[in-house]
Amino acid sequence: MALAVADFNGDGKLDVAATSAPQTVTVTNTGTAAVTFTSVMLGGGKPRDFGLANDCGDSLLPAATCAIQVTYTPDRKNETVSATLTLTDSEGKQEIALAGTDE
Repeated sequence: MALAVADFNGDGKLDVAATSAPQTVTVTNTGTAAVTFTSVMLGGGKPRDFGLANDCGDSLLPAATCAIQVTYTPDRKNETVSATLTLTDSEGKQEIALAGTDE
């Protein structure tokens, strides 16, 4: 777990937030043609509690892989939140359900 310090709630005061270790989603192109990515987005219930980074670029060659890393930064104690990671590419949409809890 890492700590982040910033004005997360916009009140002009610094806040401290615990951030989860990145969880990695590995994307594999099992097809015979390159896949072109149009978007990688967070959505759903409370997407602002999650962050993402990826090394997928604009396309993925056949048999190649790339990684999407998702972190969770809760804004409230004892709250379970959900979101969706949506990967849109030339083959359609893939959705991954996300959940996080700060206990």
